[in-house]
Amino acid sequence: AGWLLLGTAPPRRWGSCSASCLPPGGSRGAEGAQIAVALVLCLAVAFGVFFLGRHLLLQAESLAAPPARERRPSREAEGSTGGV
Repeated sequence: AGWLLLGTAPPRRWGSCSASCLPPGGSRGAEGAQIAVALVLCLAVAFGVFFLGRHLLLQAESLAAPPARERRPSREAEGSTGGV
């Protein structure tokens, strides 16, 4: 309320800027660049979450699966092939 007594303009708030306070000419390019940067960042985050989730899911599946035992041929099978 002090600005009323001093005769100055009230403080601006975010989002209160209308078309009259934008710089002439270059505002469209700046908006397009901001949208492009935001889109790239969103895609990077989305792919990061996707691949991290995929990696964690595969890791969890490998931990939950019982360990595979290596099958070794029996001693009888080894003896019969070696004596030919």
